[in-house]
Amino acid sequence: TIMLIGGESKAGKSFLAEELAFRVQNGIDWKMYDKNKRLYRVLEVHQKDVLYVDFEMQTDDLAKRLAAIKRVHNLSGEPFDRICVQGTGADFKQVCYEIKRWIRRHENARLVRMFARQGQHFRIAESVDVV
Repeated sequence: TIMLIGGESKAGKSFLAEELAFRVQNGIDWKMYDKNKRLYRVLEVHQKDVLYVDFEMQTDDLAKRLAAIKRVHNLSGEPFDRICVQGTGADFKQVCYEIKRWIRRHENARLVRMFARQGQHFRIAESVDVV
């Protein structure tokens, strides 16, 4: 499955993707309110290993954001694995190697989430085989 999250700057795309990654990592169902039908719906989430590859934020920033998501939504669980590329000097080949190495160690893997600013590193999403 390939998912594209699009929107304007500061619209909450990263928060959405990070919450999704956390919920998949921990198998936490997602309760959503349907305004049209005025009722709650539950999206059943099955636990799978998650790797989050981020080209924008550094590890400390991502950890702070995940803590905020957990606090706001009253969630608990284990954090997902992540590779933060920003400031590491890693090239395309190195990042692909790390992703493939992670996938080989996680038979339960189903979600590898990559985030890049517009115009940066998009070829990685086209070149990495995700389970």
